[in-house]
Amino acid sequence: MKNYKQNFELIIGDSADLNNKLKLYFNFYSFIEIKDENNHLIFLKNYSLFDGWKINPLKWETKINVNLIEEN
Repeated sequence: MKNYKQNFELIIGDSADLNNKLKLYFNFYSFIEIKDENNHLIFLKNYSLFDGWKINPLKWETKINVNLIEEN
């Protein structure tokens, strides 16, 4: 299977609780948090035999890297 890579940038007005909200979001979709250090988060969802039949990409085997960068 070909790897799919997508980069995007979100501009957040109030980032006080962003880290916790990201964790809650990915935990809701059954991702496992495997790294949380220095504003770098990594979430992982393991392979399932039924991945080819799932329409929602948030249910596929996935590794998500999140880098939080604060700009003034």
